[in-house]
Amino acid sequence: METVIYRQEKNSSGVTMIFNLAKVSWMYPDNIIRVKQLREQSTSNLLQHDWHDKMVCGCTVGGYKQLILGGQTGVITVYRLSYSQTKGEVAVCGQPVRLYGHDSRITAVYACEQFSVVVTADSSGVCIVWDTNRLSYAHSYRAHHGVVRAVSVSSTLGYIASVSHTGLLSHLAVHNINSKHVGSIDTELAINCICFSTSPEGTAINIIAAGIEDGSIRMWNTWDLQLVRAISSPASSLPLISLIFSKDSHTLYASNTDGRVFVWHRAGRTKDHPESNFMPLM
Repeated sequence: METVIYRQEKNSSGVTMIFNLAKVSWMYPDNIIRVKQLREQSTSNLLQHDWHDKMVCGCTVGGYKQLILGGQTGVITVYRLSYSQTKGEVAVCGQPVRLYGHDSRITAVYACEQFSVVVTADSSGVCIVWDTNRLSYAHSYRAHHGVVRAVSVSSTLGYIASVSHTGLLSHLAVHNINSKHVGSIDTELAINCICFSTSPEGTAINIIAAGIEDGSIRMWNTWDLQLVRAISSPASSLPLISLIFSKDSHTLYASNTDGRVFVWHRAGRTKDHPESNFMPLM
């Protein structure tokens, strides 16, 4: 398992630039968390995690600010990170902070910097909202009766979407930032991944996009959870495992189980978007 960390700044022209891109990975037999800098040939050891709790999922907050990992025992571990410009290295600052609230295996972790929260979910169907500024408990709720497979948080509304499976069926539940239930959607095919669009509220209606087992993407609006449309690529019918919108929500990226990446642009905008360039990191 792995996550990408980076630092972003605006240059003199107001364009957001990405710096110090790196990949953090875990779930090695020795329980060491490793980091790989952009274009480096090999990984380096970042830290040795507790032998008693194997890390199974995680994410980062604020680029190099925090690394948040969920373990098999239900414990959330937060590491503070820093990046040395002179040495070009990622380092851990101080001792980790451990957050307790789950009593079963962590299955999903998602951070939302705009609302200063991280949402964690477990195999019993419980979701917990944590305050990333204070590193403390905020709210919790039981979203599902089984394993939570995926979680995402809207950076504009603060809505939390979570998914569980029952056989081949999926249940998508939406709650607000205070854990109040907003609505639910049931699908006849499994949902593997979800994300929210990020258009400014008041100028557009944002959507929840879901990557489906048959390789299609379904979209529901966040106002009343009505289906907006479904899209797919004739090039593949393999399950989708990851989705993300561009910052302006005009482009949607999806990847499937064989490592292919598919890109959709908003209608009428294709000519304004140059061909997507992917930076080699592995």
